[in-house]
Amino acid sequence: MQNRRDHPGGAGTIDFPGVTILEYAGNGQWGVEEDFWSLPEAEAAGKVYTAACAQHDPEHPKKRTRFDWGHGPAWTRGARSYDER
Repeated sequence: MQNRRDHPGGAGTIDFPGVTILEYAGNGQWGVEEDFWSLPEAEAAGKVYTAACAQHDPEHPKKRTRFDWGHGPAWTRGARSYDER
């Protein structure tokens, strides 16, 4: 999966790869989630994001937006912001 952030300048996304392992607990509940990231790529993406925020929108992290959810099935896409959720 891709760990994804909106680019503060509106130029797509800033992503880095990872793996998520989910354990289903039954009855519509998840029991465990484990995330494994490519640490060098996560650090590089963090630096790109920090620089883009400084250049385009220092308040961007507070907005908690997700404009680009990727191209998966409809059930993988959410609202454009935490408030719209």
